[in-house]
Amino acid sequence: MRRVLAWTVVALASLGAGASTVGAAAPPDPNLVAAQAAAQRILSLAPLPPGAVAQSADPSVGGSLSQVYQPHGAGQVVRTQYWTVSEALGDVNTFIFRHPPAGSSFVQGAGTPSGSSTSWQEERSFPGQRGRLTSELLQINTAPAAGGGTAIRADAAVLWRPTWEQVPESARAAHVRLDGFAQGTVTGAALARLRALVNAEPVVAPGAYACPAGFPGQAIQVTFVDAQGRALVRISTDSADGCRWLSVRAGTRHGPALFGGWDLPSRLWAAGALTRCTAAQLAVSVSRPSVDPTQASATITLRNVARTPCSLKGAPSLTLMTAAGRRLPVSDRHVRTPSSVVSAPRHGTLSASVFWPTPSGHCTLPPPTTAWIGLPGVRPRVEVALTPGRHRLGPCTGRLSASPLGFI
Repeated sequence: MRRVLAWTVVALASLGAGASTVGAAAPPDPNLVAAQAAAQRILSLAPLPPGAVAQSADPSVGGSLSQVYQPHGAGQVVRTQYWTVSEALGDVNTFIFRHPPAGSSFVQGAGTPSGSSTSWQEERSFPGQRGRLTSELLQINTAPAAGGGTAIRADAAVLWRPTWEQVPESARAAHVRLDGFAQGTVTGAALARLRALVNAEPVVAPGAYACPAGFPGQAIQVTFVDAQGRALVRISTDSADGCRWLSVRAGTRHGPALFGGWDLPSRLWAAGALTRCTAAQLAVSVSRPSVDPTQASATITLRNVARTPCSLKGAPSLTLMTAAGRRLPVSDRHVRTPSSVVSAPRHGTLSASVFWPTPSGHCTLPPPTTAWIGLPGVRPRVEVALTPGRHRLGPCTGRLSASPLGFI
């Protein structure tokens, strides 16, 4: 699952990459040089009212423009410039809003761009270069100037990837490990698609992100090797922090975090490189129903009893049987949400929810005593004896719904 998030970065330095040699500094990375040039170009496109005068320091009242906190980090180049203009703040805001930089698209704004506005912040993005300059952003802030008129601040921020942070064409295979355990090997067309995924992913901008709750047991490592089996590039992602950024390493070099970690399991699943669960390694159980005034539910739990992890994708199916071996007239359906590839770590568990409307009357059919659980891609189905209780599992007749497998 890819996340596309607006970002705002400000830093007053550029970051370079590359090793040093004895007696001479290594030349700067060509992508860094391109990022520096792009930042300067974007900065020159800032929409300025006629008569704007460049300033070497923050000219706003109380230095308010330089006091705005904005995150910064590796993998970016930022260029900052201040100006003053004699026009009133509201008129300047309106001018900036009505004169967007050529080739840019609006990201977000804060304030009201009118003749009476007291502040304005605007972010605009420019097309990047896949695999090189993965994001180009211009941010403009305004505030009252200390000597009257309006102060303007523009920040051009460019995210860039080192040239070495690519899977080369010489890669002939990719070996996969899940939580330290060997899985399959990716070759051929699937390898080309995996290589393209890594080489095109954008850099994760510094800042705060709202990610799902993390869970252990999903650390994936992929090592790309050449025809002689020598390691070229290693990528990895770990769900423990919830964000699943993609990490790229080549030897001792470690590049900036990339998006794409959420896509990696599905790519490996499609390539047949993840070990799929079997019925023998899963202990399946069904909880007693929980009933509220409108809906009843239960949980199907899968525990991996094997010594190695395994993976699944999809939602379970459920067939309810009586003590006499009769199938009850209950059909299931899957909840219409995308199914992710999930892996059960060693001795770890997965779960899915089943739910149905709370019965409104007495049921004349006998209660189920056994549940036949069908797991996606797993044969044969698993028979689970149900524990008698106050409430029956499932409706008397009709439909129940099952969610995709997830984590508990």
